[in-house]
Amino acid sequence: MNKLMKRGVIALMVSGALLGGTAAMANPYHEGHGERGPMMMEKMRHMFRGLDLTDEQKTQIRELMKAHKEDRKAQREGKDDAARSAHHDKMMALMNAERFDEAAAKALIAERQAQGEARALEAMKLQHEIYQVLTPEQKAKFQTRFDQKRKEREERREERRKEREDSF
Repeated sequence: MNKLMKRGVIALMVSGALLGGTAAMANPYHEGHGERGPMMMEKMRHMFRGLDLTDEQKTQIRELMKAHKEDRKAQREGKDDAARSAHHDKMMALMNAERFDEAAAKALIAERQAQGEARALEAMKLQHEIYQVLTPEQKAKFQTRFDQKRKEREERREERRKEREDSF
């Protein structure tokens, strides 16, 4: 694998981790509401903007995103209210118990994290499929933009860290 391709794969994995991070947080109160779907799709569109995609590439990417959206919709429809209600009941039983059951809490958390990881994995697969549609030149441009954005985020993070230190 050449150096450019390695950097591209790394960039793709990092972007997937960044985009999937919120999904992996597994907030049980937003499970299955579809709030992440449109936002994730918009973030992915933004990632690939400005790469001078051909009409054929745009069509391929639209088809990939549409298939992903349909898969997610089918997964959401496959979840029934009974499973959500059961999860809520387990959580409430933990809260109402006289003694805290750490093992049961960990099992409940692990269940949610597994669901979040599965969603993040699907998002990364989609990003990989879209990235494969790009030409080497577009991949290089994507990598440059990604590196620039990462540097900007790191600079903002450092500024916020310094502001917090100075506030004490």
